Amino acid sequence: MWVSFINFLVFIMYVYRRIMRNHLIFFFLKIFIYILKIKEYYNPQFQFSKSLKPHGAGDPFLWISS
Repeated sequence: MWVSFINFLVFIMYVYRRIMRNHLIFFFLKIFIYILKIKEYYNPQFQFSKSLKPHGAGDPFLWISS
C-alpha cells in the first residue's frame, strides 16, 4: 500500500518538474525574443521600417504612436 502511494508521489513530482522546466524554458525564450525585437527596433539600420508600421513610429510593445 505505502509503496504504491510513494510511487504515485514520485510520479507526481516527476510530472511537476517536467512542467516547471517547460514553463521556465518558455519564459526565458519569450524574454530572449523580446530583447531581440527591441534591439532590432532600435537599431539604426531598421529605422526606415518604422514608417511602414501600421500603428506609427511608437514602441511596438507598448503601442505608443508619436
